[in-house]
Amino acid sequence: MTTSPSVIPPELAAELATRADGESLRQLWQTIPPGLPTVTDTARANAWNALSARLADPARAPFTHDVAPPLTLDTQPPSITPTSARPAILSRRSTQRWIASALAASLALVAWRAVPRTVSVAPGAPAAGFRLDDGSAVWLASGATLKIPRALGWPAPFRSSARQVTLAGRGFFDVTHDGRAFVVRTPDALVRVVGTRFEVRANAAGSQVLVVEGHVVVTADRDGARVDVRAGEAARVTPERLTTTRVPTAHIAVWRSGGLAAHDEPLRDVLVELALRYGTTITVAPDVASDGAVSLFYPIAPPLERVLADLCTAQGLRFRQTSRGYVVERGIVPT
Repeated sequence: MTTSPSVIPPELAAELATRADGESLRQLWQTIPPGLPTVTDTARANAWNALSARLADPARAPFTHDVAPPLTLDTQPPSITPTSARPAILSRRSTQRWIASALAASLALVAWRAVPRTVSVAPGAPAAGFRLDDGSAVWLASGATLKIPRALGWPAPFRSSARQVTLAGRGFFDVTHDGRAFVVRTPDALVRVVGTRFEVRANAAGSQVLVVEGHVVVTADRDGARVDVRAGEAARVTPERLTTTRVPTAHIAVWRSGGLAAHDEPLRDVLVELALRYGTTITVAPDVASDGAVSLFYPIAPPLERVLADLCTAQGLRFRQTSRGYVVERGIVPT
């Protein structure tokens, strides 16, 4: 009896391509029946368990140190003598082991499926764009991190029932409609859409959602307050409130092409974004009130010193460069 090779999901194939032991793991996958790994014999159970353990624990030695390839499978079903009492007992035990192996393999798949992928852009690095397995496009700004469910684009019935990603930092989403809601989780809010284009920023001060096209529903974790945000609008979630305001759509996500924009955002938030964008440290002096709202727009990438000079001039502040970065402090008050 021969078994057709299992089709490796694109996400798993990409992961195996980056590993030194990828070819051995690929051979293991080929021993597993297509679709959900239904274990049909002990060898396949061992193969799946070894593959699951290796993927779940990158610190382990390469798989080739665990089992000497090539892996061989028994292709003939075990013989059973129904007239013998003892073989009948062994058959029941074999069935119990088969069920236990099948359950272990299924649990291993569920465990691996539950561990999200993580994509991040280092502070100071340019914005990066990529496409999710469901066809949606995502851009991440400097210092941003996105966690993505592994089964996002798997074929039914194995894929995730909901498309939920977790964002830290700033990201832009162009969501493809496939019948499932798309949810962006931030530390203090949920952003739920069906198909639209929008930007989300999440940091310690709160979350902000800016919509270019379509509309989203933003729910604050603090009290469950909800608001619909449509094209040309922005919602801000802070520990105190959930508010909305108008914003020019041309200013949304200009960072993808090197531009810079802020619309009625606290000065401290803007300085945090600048520090991530330029990969430096910006310290605010204790006597500076950094909660005042500021707005700025640069269609092309500006030098950091120019942005700091413009901000400080508008706020009556000054900045200076240090060995560790920049310090923003109060300006000199004339006597």
